[in-house]
Amino acid sequence: MSQLSLEIYLPNTTSYESRIDHIWSVDAALPPACFVLPQSSKETSLIIQTIGQYQCPFGIVSGGHSDFPGSNSIKAGVTIDFGRISAECLDLGWAFNTD
Repeated sequence: MSQLSLEIYLPNTTSYESRIDHIWSVDAALPPACFVLPQSSKETSLIIQTIGQYQCPFGIVSGGHSDFPGSNSIKAGVTIDFGRISAECLDLGWAFNTD
């Protein structure tokens, strides 16, 4: 089994504060319980399975911009931050009909 490189940032740490500072709109930023930064589709799948199992509220940061609360983070939930994921690990072949 390959080793996971999943990063988890908790409040009151430099990494967590850095991610908060990178949220585009200060007005929209809500403090999550943690940030998780997957680096692969396998890690993303693990995060989604875990969130579903424990019914955790979650938000997603993926590079888009919006300026209303809840659009780029979630208060007291899990924010999945795709800032570390590479386009090279995406396989969009399933989205296209090749018939």
